[in-house]
Amino acid sequence: MIIGVSVHAQTKADITPQNADCLKAINLKDTVFGPTAPPEKFGTELEVTGNDKKSLYYIEQEHHTVWYTFKCPCAGQLTFDIIPESQNDDYDFLLFKFDAGKDYCGKIARKEIKPIRSNIARNNKAVKSKTGLSLAATDSFVHSGPGNGYSKYVDVRKDQRYYLLLDNVYTGGKGHTIKLHYKCGTPPKSTTPVAGVTKPTVTITKNDTVTKIDLTKLSVGNTLALRNINFYPDETRMMPASVPELNNLLKVMKENPKLKVEIGGHVDGPLMMHAKWYQELSDDRAKTIYKYLIKNKIDESRLKWKGYSNTQKIFDFPKNEDESKANRRVEIKILEK
Repeated sequence: MIIGVSVHAQTKADITPQNADCLKAINLKDTVFGPTAPPEKFGTELEVTGNDKKSLYYIEQEHHTVWYTFKCPCAGQLTFDIIPESQNDDYDFLLFKFDAGKDYCGKIARKEIKPIRSNIARNNKAVKSKTGLSLAATDSFVHSGPGNGYSKYVDVRKDQRYYLLLDNVYTGGKGHTIKLHYKCGTPPKSTTPVAGVTKPTVTITKNDTVTKIDLTKLSVGNTLALRNINFYPDETRMMPASVPELNNLLKVMKENPKLKVEIGGHVDGPLMMHAKWYQELSDDRAKTIYKYLIKNKIDESRLKWKGYSNTQKIFDFPKNEDESKANRRVEIKILEK
């Protein structure tokens, strides 16, 4: 799910020593948690210990551990990112499916319940030591040593609960952020529309490399989606391929000195999930374009910016990456011309 201006600083989320035990797992009620304080040591119960260092399924033993639990809001595909505050940290994880039986955590410790996903690969600083589940990964389990930091996604059903063991190998850690992503497969039978929000009217005109901005066909109040401005996932850092589209917008602004526009940022977050995070991300994506134009001599009096969070998704429940990309867009709205 699913891009430079930094996202607003956040207060460190607490991790207590008790959260190092499965029975005291932190219940994630939102799709983003963190940045956290660092996990320190292991709890009173060693649920995972004494394993072969070459195991695909288990870390050798717990080091600096925190347990999380969460329930899926929809049926579809689950992915997540574990993002260390320091690239020197080396996080491994084990993901367990909850079976609602008695003594669940005891069953994990006795290996009566095995992980459905694991990743014990060495931290890769080329990807900022991130790890998690992804749609692109092919292996469900990744052993220790050099390897892909991401394991394969999980097909999930609505209201299924999972337990996630996260372990930092090294002492002196700096904490982390968890971002859960749900690619919902089947929309609910009925949804309640948000008051005052209607589907956007989006005009998309294409040529081979950039969106054609034809002002003769655009009236004041019209919105145009700039289809080739793309961002890195969950970032305000634009991908290099966005440069021609930006330069095309800059050229149109310079050739039409009376043109005034609002730059709108949109994200593809699940509906009703982590509104604060998505609002900040859409704000900062819009401001990225705004600052680019000002830096290139467009007077700020001709520009406005606005983040729309995930309130104006073209596809409420995207079925493929093209539909997700259509939601994850930058638009210009004609204010004057």
